[in-house]
Amino acid sequence: MGNFFNKAFFKIKLYLRHFGLNFDRDFSRGLKRQIMWLLALMLVVYLLLLAFSKITGAYNSALNTTGYGAWYDILYLLIDPGAPNASLSATFSIICAVFGLAIFSGMLISVISNVLDRRVESYSKGLTIYNLKHHIVILGFNRSVPSLLTKIYDDIKHNSDKFILLMSDRDCEDVRNHIHVNVSHDVESRLVVLRGARNAYEDLEHRLQLHNGVDTIYLLGEENESAHDAINVECAKKINLILQKCRPNDSTKVKCHIQINSHIMFRLVQTIDVMNSPLSNNNSHLELLPFNFNEIWAQKALATIPSSVTINGDIQHWAYQPLDGKGITPQSNQRVHLVISGMNDMAIALATNAAQILHFPNFKEEDNNTRSRITFISNDANQAGSEFRSFYHNLFDLARWREINNIADIDNSPWIDPIADKDSESPYHEILGDKNFLDIEWEFISGNLTDSHISKYLRQKSSDKTILLTIALCEPDSEHNVKTCMSLHHEIIHDSYNILVRQNESPVLINQLRKRHGFERVVPFGITSECYHGEVLHHDLGKLVHSCYCSNDKDPEKEWETQTPINKWSSIYSANMLFVKLRFIGLDTSKPLQSEEIINAVQNNADAMRLTEHNRWNTERLLLGFRPLRSVEERDKWKNCSKSKDEMKSEMLHLDILSNEMFRELDKETYEKDNDMKVNNQLHRLYSEAISLIKAIEN
Repeated sequence: MGNFFNKAFFKIKLYLRHFGLNFDRDFSRGLKRQIMWLLALMLVVYLLLLAFSKITGAYNSALNTTGYGAWYDILYLLIDPGAPNASLSATFSIICAVFGLAIFSGMLISVISNVLDRRVESYSKGLTIYNLKHHIVILGFNRSVPSLLTKIYDDIKHNSDKFILLMSDRDCEDVRNHIHVNVSHDVESRLVVLRGARNAYEDLEHRLQLHNGVDTIYLLGEENESAHDAINVECAKKINLILQKCRPNDSTKVKCHIQINSHIMFRLVQTIDVMNSPLSNNNSHLELLPFNFNEIWAQKALATIPSSVTINGDIQHWAYQPLDGKGITPQSNQRVHLVISGMNDMAIALATNAAQILHFPNFKEEDNNTRSRITFISNDANQAGSEFRSFYHNLFDLARWREINNIADIDNSPWIDPIADKDSESPYHEILGDKNFLDIEWEFISGNLTDSHISKYLRQKSSDKTILLTIALCEPDSEHNVKTCMSLHHEIIHDSYNILVRQNESPVLINQLRKRHGFERVVPFGITSECYHGEVLHHDLGKLVHSCYCSNDKDPEKEWETQTPINKWSSIYSANMLFVKLRFIGLDTSKPLQSEEIINAVQNNADAMRLTEHNRWNTERLLLGFRPLRSVEERDKWKNCSKSKDEMKSEMLHLDILSNEMFRELDKETYEKDNDMKVNNQLHRLYSEAISLIKAIEN
């Protein structure tokens, strides 16, 4: 008992030694501390006055009219200093009135006023935490957030109890003001903005209310911050740890859309589990869905999936056209030529996504005029092109390409064919045959679109009726892109199939330009405020494609969760070919299709579809980082299982990156399984599901 009092006395003594500091800290902590101090002060003053009245005789019980005694009369006077009381002396009444005015009235009102002010300030600064359940979380803030908020609201507007929680380390008033001018009042009414750092474990744990259940997480990051992607990955890990802690017995995975800005980092996320443990194990509580702004816009602009075009909620009168027009059938003599101005991340995303879909059944290995072509035109195409080829070295160890520095002699610039050239230094020159089996070729031209030699080259291509020419202006300066577009030769503008013009903020300039004669085919893309519409559609279609490979006794959803990132992206890129396939088997995707006509068209074009799908798969594997086997010894290891196929795949090696002819000879077992036809035979189902998903998103 003595120790208890000694410890208590020591704590009181220590507190009183730094009373000013300790009082300021306590009184600044919030409402509870302020009320506790006020009540304590009231109690001390009341007890002192009560004791004083007893000792000095300031209280005359004979004159008491209330019948309750001194404790009541003094308390009543403190609360109501103007109330007359004959039982208390005049001097003592004045003392009680002064203390009542100062403490019981003045300080109480001040505390209440202060509490309200602090409440308003706390809300303004995003420090007030609310009890939300089954909400949607957005971490970080950038200019695309209003678009995302509108998209989310469209999904939750019928559920009046569902809110969106946005946490950013930016000033909350600036965030609210930016959102206010870009979204409707209905969207704002569902939004809660908090201040916090997404890489701070304490902020994630206490502010996001993850323990109450969260439906979806959008991990965006802040605008123009360094180490953006690394911080997002770190944040995803911490959220997963928090979910494991607060939901140990709940195996349901929360969808986490994680934004990756860097083109290189995005490729890494696609091919390896950069998240490492614990997100890579079966106890992960997050379903990570990486996305990239440039990738989203590339797939929109290339019209991999038809969709309506909306900007700030207004439906536009233009839409994106597929690069292959109405389709390139086995009998067609046409090919696609995509010309890209610039070599930045947007340009690279457009090129690599195009390379996933520009595969057609009229391709012949011996005829270079049947290859799709992707051309970069940039003042720094020499250096940037070298870096691009180095990053995708597995692709360019096989693909046909050329670099043009002397634009005055474009037509005579030689091509490099690593497989077909007799003097090639490619490690695959002999082992993969003497014909190049990749159906896409690449150009890197140093210069700009307004140069007379390049303009002449583009006029030749646009006037060639066998070429479907699309020009994409991808420079980061919106006004520069408009100026370049207006500077193009009128024959190029008139004869090109598509002209895509990057506009970062608004399409208003292009909308005005489209009103001029001859510019009807010019369309804007890359608008920051409108990028999330339909973003998850590709993941959903990827799941559908993967389900075609699952046996009937397995749950496709669970099978999808067990797949590696690279297998998931393989299915997603395969899904992007859905409408291209429908067109090249002779179907018109601009109108609704019936299952019966899809089934008949697939049966009539089965061989062409299988050959084309293998060509697409070759390019996809190479872009994702796989390489072919370089020697007979490596083939023997694969075929004789001295190394398992899974082990070799983990080393990014694959036997089947071959021409169709060699594929049939060297991996007959896989060829005869005809896995591609599992997807093709379900094309009618995939089409039906895709149309349903598109309608659901658009509605």
